[in-house]
Amino acid sequence: MTHNYGFIGTNQVQTINGLKYIKDIRKNDILINTDNTESVVECVLQIKCNNSMADICYFPNGLQILSLHPIRINNSWQYPYSITKPISSNCDYIYNIILNNRRHLNIHNIECCTLAHSNNEYIIYHPFYGNETIINNLKTKFTNQYDFGLITDITNIHIDLYTGLVSGYS
Repeated sequence: MTHNYGFIGTNQVQTINGLKYIKDIRKNDILINTDNTESVVECVLQIKCNNSMADICYFPNGLQILSLHPIRINNSWQYPYSITKPISSNCDYIYNIILNNRRHLNIHNIECCTLAHSNNEYIIYHPFYGNETIINNLKTKFTNQYDFGLITDITNIHIDLYTGLVSGYS
């Protein structure tokens, strides 16, 4: 399955109990945002990489992120590939996170968007990932896993034929 949005599991995020790998984040973990406020993890998505490979952008500070996953640098949302060239790398899973207050993650001191963020700024806007549409899709297609807080069975990504953008998971 081709996917260009998400984080690598070995990235670390600040929790109220210290640093934690994204692959170990679970529902109800409390994360510290870039502005030092707190967010509670509502759900984690773990998506299998196609052929255990992904195009990863590596940043000097340690951030490892897929090429189209928006990050904020110098108060401007940008695609990682516009800053550093992605490298096709071994990667079994990518991760994404839904926070209770729809804030963004602080990964290695870089603000990284999360799902259902409701931000309509250039670059970060997305008609599926950027609002409650993704929440409704996940709650409908993966009800028990969403309630548990960890979705691991995403096998299909639906693409809108008109826009070419992701429009659903199953």
